[in-house]
Amino acid sequence: MTAETEPRRSASIVTFYSYKGGTGRSLALANVAWLLAGGGRRVLAIDWDLEAPGLHRYFEPFLADKTLERSTGVIDFVRDFTTAAVSAGTNADDRDWYKEHSNLLAHAVPIKWEFGQGGSLDFVPAGKQDAAYPIRANSFDWQEFYERLGGGVLLEAVKQNLRELYDFILIDSRTGVSDTSGVCTIQMPDQLVVCFTLNRQSIYGASAVARSAFKQRHSSSGTPTLKVWPIPMRVEPSEKDRLEIAYTMARARFSGMLRHLTPEQEDKYWGEIGIRYEPYYAYEEVLASFRDRPRQTASMLAKMGVVAGYIDGGRVESHQTMDEVRRSEGLTAFTVRSATDFIEELTLLGDEYEAMRQTMAAGPGRTELMTLLMGRAQVLGGTERHWRRRRALVQSGHQREPHRGSGACAEGPPATSRRDGHVGHRGTSISIRAVPLTPARATVAAIARTQLSAEHSSGDHESDQQEHHPERPEPLGARA
Repeated sequence: MTAETEPRRSASIVTFYSYKGGTGRSLALANVAWLLAGGGRRVLAIDWDLEAPGLHRYFEPFLADKTLERSTGVIDFVRDFTTAAVSAGTNADDRDWYKEHSNLLAHAVPIKWEFGQGGSLDFVPAGKQDAAYPIRANSFDWQEFYERLGGGVLLEAVKQNLRELYDFILIDSRTGVSDTSGVCTIQMPDQLVVCFTLNRQSIYGASAVARSAFKQRHSSSGTPTLKVWPIPMRVEPSEKDRLEIAYTMARARFSGMLRHLTPEQEDKYWGEIGIRYEPYYAYEEVLASFRDRPRQTASMLAKMGVVAGYIDGGRVESHQTMDEVRRSEGLTAFTVRSATDFIEELTLLGDEYEAMRQTMAAGPGRTELMTLLMGRAQVLGGTERHWRRRRALVQSGHQREPHRGSGACAEGPPATSRRDGHVGHRGTSISIRAVPLTPARATVAAIARTQLSAEHSSGDHESDQQEHHPERPEPLGARA
């Protein structure tokens, strides 16, 4: 029976929580969401980590508004409700007045990927990531939201609405002990995934929060209404003695919270659930479905499949087939960067270059430091990476070898010149006249312009234009 033909099961709201940052909580949520959608489930991912939003980085290649500078989210949703609740026009006699403000999907955007089997993945950001976001997030009064404005009733209406449209609603929670983490760990979820590293601070803190939520979530008959899934993260297997002690301590701290499993099932669970530390995933927000090969039992992909299987009440296959071309294109979208992705960094390097020029006396020392800085700018500008990618295409027979000196794709980094306001690249000249620049910024910007020229000449111009479309993407709620 396929996901498209099997009977509709009741929807489940799953919160991913960690007591400390750096556990890989968002990594786990994003991968589980992708696997569930690939298995034919309708999934909604919500970034409720309002103080440090970042879940969107794992979906960035598939978002229309990649930087979320035009996309609203959770904080905008609750602030709009607060404004409506305190306005003079609110009718206190209408007990259902809040329902018209309970459409969280007005802030949802689709993930542009064809999952198959009827699966889909939508995303609600933390909020519009503009300069005012920190003020909006940090100034919101959650105590007033709950105690005076009836925010708890609003969130219950939100839960009901989302259950009607999705199979799984995955929430990325705030770390630590706070009002927002309490919302996500106590009121919202049916299942609580607790991510922690195997040190005492993380184990003690995570287990204490989980036990507190577990104690508050029982039916009138005393039956637990919250499933808790402890997930050891960033496991380092080389320290076998310490690993055994840490695992034993964690199992003891979470004892009694896995009542939805039999003793035999719980023992198996602890034996297969740990997520090993893989340095590769520490440097890029990459989904394991695009990096790992299927059927590699020790891979990140396989372990995330185990987690998804427990959450789904069965076994979501981590070896979901994906066309190799699509997989390669997806991985490239995550890992290949161009100068346009590092404009702010290149500008800062330009300022640093200018500071060297103004504060250091001319000589070999200053020249060496400036040369090193230009090398860092070239790394961010992507010229060397772009050249390696083109060289790989040539070696695989998909593209003709460019002649040296024939343009932006010729071998070697660009040669820059600040004397005439142009950058030469093996015989190519690119003008820099868009805005007034200091000599330093002109030099660093030249690297960016050279990379852009190389991309445009290789046919990437059209995709760049699509990625930077100025209109705000239409929210899902507006189309519902």
